Amino acid sequence: MKNINKISLIFLGLTLALTFCKGPQKAPNANQKAIVDLDIPCLGPEYASDEKYMRVSQSFTHVNMAEAKKLAIRLANSQIALDLDEAISTIADDWAKTVTKDTDQNYSARMEDMTRTVVEEVSFRSRTICEKLQQNTETGKYLAYIAREVSLEELANKMDEAISQDEVLRIDYDYEKFKDQFNQEMDKRKKDNN
Repeated sequence: MKNINKISLIFLGLTLALTFCKGPQKAPNANQKAIVDLDIPCLGPEYASDEKYMRVSQSFTHVNMAEAKKLAIRLANSQIALDLDEAISTIADDWAKTVTKDTDQNYSARMEDMTRTVVEEVSFRSRTICEKLQQNTETGKYLAYIAREVSLEELANKMDEAISQDEVLRIDYDYEKFKDQFNQEMDKRKKDNN
């Protein structure tokens, strides 16, 4: 019985050794003919955000051509609003932290409300810089590709206008400092997306 246990242990040991000591495994070769480059309309470096504009590209498939286009635009505007809201919220949070007041909570809430209003207004006024429509002849569905942009200067000016009109926010407001923080955040986001 002891010999059977020893043989079983030796067999198990050899099996484990062979399993874990096979050496480097080669990655399976991909069939190069199966890999194709995609040329997606309204997408690429010329449609990427830069120091003057925030840009996004979206697409939408629908059985109705007008709906495909409308929903692609809606998606693009929503993405712009989301990206701007994140960027401005970061700036507003940093700004609120530098303000030392008894009404700090009130200050933060006012800044957040004002930011949301400005972002919605500016993202709604984004403009289309690329539009391509395609139709799948098998399904009859339309595919709309859209790239939209919003001026970062317009956004900064709208923020300046909104802050300047608010009595509480205006007290500690410095446009040049805000614009500098704004540009730094936009540069950081641009680098993160590349």
